[in-house]
Amino acid sequence: MATLNNFFINIEDKYTIPVAGAAFLTNLPAAMIQKIDGAKPLLNSSYNIPVERYQTVITTSDIHADLLVLSSILFNAEVTDKQLTSLDDVFTIRWNPAKTNTILIIVGDIVDGNRDGMSVPDVSGDIEILLHIFLFNLRISAREYNSELRFLIGNHDYHTVIQEGELSGSVLGRNAVPYGTGHGGITTQILNKTYYGNMNVIYNNYVHQSAKTLFGERANRRNCLLPFYEACPYITVTIGNEAIFVHASLHGGNNGEYNMTPKLLELQGKIDELGLKNTICKPSGNNEDIKFISNVNNDDMFGGPLWARYYSYSPEASVCSVINSSPYKMTIVGHCQTNLCSKGPGGLARTIIRKPEYTSTQCNDGGCVLLGCGDASGPRLAFVDITMSRAFENKGKREEILVLKHDDTKEPSRYYNSISRVNTLVAAGAPNELIVVWEAPTLPEPVAEPVAEPVAEPVAEAKNGISGGKRRRRKTRRRQIKKKTRKYRKYL
Repeated sequence: MATLNNFFINIEDKYTIPVAGAAFLTNLPAAMIQKIDGAKPLLNSSYNIPVERYQTVITTSDIHADLLVLSSILFNAEVTDKQLTSLDDVFTIRWNPAKTNTILIIVGDIVDGNRDGMSVPDVSGDIEILLHIFLFNLRISAREYNSELRFLIGNHDYHTVIQEGELSGSVLGRNAVPYGTGHGGITTQILNKTYYGNMNVIYNNYVHQSAKTLFGERANRRNCLLPFYEACPYITVTIGNEAIFVHASLHGGNNGEYNMTPKLLELQGKIDELGLKNTICKPSGNNEDIKFISNVNNDDMFGGPLWARYYSYSPEASVCSVINSSPYKMTIVGHCQTNLCSKGPGGLARTIIRKPEYTSTQCNDGGCVLLGCGDASGPRLAFVDITMSRAFENKGKREEILVLKHDDTKEPSRYYNSISRVNTLVAAGAPNELIVVWEAPTLPEPVAEPVAEPVAEPVAEAKNGISGGKRRRRKTRRRQIKKKTRKYRKYL
């Protein structure tokens, strides 16, 4: 991977923080942009990953600018080679060489570390740039060990970084929003629902004040962060038919009757081909793709794939009906904090978190991965927003990741035939807490075929105990004596 190694972002490439009030940070340094652009064709590939490409999948979500917590989780999970002890370490931390044949997928919301008066520590205002440098360098170093890292676009990433400009008005009334083929139907469903127009609502409420001071305006922050998303342009990732990852939901409606998957995959295919700038970056206008991806809707059931909370808030029977009929064996989502979304009455997240395996691990305080909609081949749905960020009330009790593994010794009912929750927040020196949620039965030991004993060729039995060769020699000798006797008898 010598070619990719040329694109590591080093501390020498770092920008200079302007004197507060004197100037703003408007762009990344040219040398840094050149490295990101140079690595882009080597890092970007199809959203659909072949099934047997990686033996292990590690998943988390909703970082919300908390570089320190994320780096601690990844180090404790043995994904990175060292702990982050200072912010300059983002330039030198690499993928752990022992973590081979592994993909780490972060299911969106990398940015926005401020909410309701709580914030991720960010003295200089550049913590989000450092976080993206950290992820970019890990993406490069992972390739050396037949591994990979991808992060998806969440609603916060889209609305405060990627979307260019704003729609007119604060909310554009009730607009036709294409959801794709209705579940079980053959026609395109059109829902008259609302979507955000003025994205300053999110920027003003969720971006750290120190970042606003550093960048001066939303456009400057966008200039500095967008190149990292152009090098990782995913609104969804699939692993064959084994797993599909999306920030919020694949379904909407009161009963999940609107299936967004076809439209989502179609749009991701366009992004694969054309890139972000030519697809979902543009101001919306009448672009139905932008309306689809930016659909918010306050009732949570009819939002788009980056917003809907249908899986969390709807009853178990309704959700599992659509999940278990999906062509994907596992659906993994973030967006909805597992401890807070489980407080809604009657919803699936609430049903899951009340089960003994979750009450026994104090998941009501956050930090847990929730799994549900199980069938004979294991759980089919995972919620991985563990409230990681300190801006979102991380209580520091548990920090779980979802781990899917392929095990050759288990029955292959699905390729990832071992599914675990792994708590990485443990006492110093203690092993991570591994909770195996499901694993396929062990294959029976192969029965060795009996080996037949070699059968010796029969040996001709000697007459009178004399071997065949010796008997022939004696017979010949007798003929010779008899012939000689006849020769001399005529002289007698």
